[in-house]
Amino acid sequence: MSNFTPTEKTKVCRKPERGNYDRDLIYRILDEAFVCQVGFIDKGLPFVLPTNYVRVGDKLFLHGSTASRLMKTLASGAPFCLNVTLLDGIVCWWSWARRKSWKAKPQSLPPCATSWNT
Repeated sequence: MSNFTPTEKTKVCRKPERGNYDRDLIYRILDEAFVCQVGFIDKGLPFVLPTNYVRVGDKLFLHGSTASRLMKTLASGAPFCLNVTLLDGIVCWWSWARRKSWKAKPQSLPPCATSWNT
């Protein structure tokens, strides 16, 4: 396929060499993830709401009630931003392992490490 053409609003500014506008890659990311965050302004207040979505061709369909603040605001044509994150995993051991006074006891493990063998 082709690349998306970056605009002033969509081009990567910090470390632009890490940006990628390849349509196939972006579609693979969108197809693998299933939750997005939509940011918008309603009555002068900022909101960021998580929701599910599905990609069909070049369109994203967001899950939500037509009576919701999100859908009413988007239907009005208000500007918004959408974020999708793929999370491969979370590593929390390093910050805990560096504490010299910390001893590995099951009751003192951080919540993300409760299944570790000590």
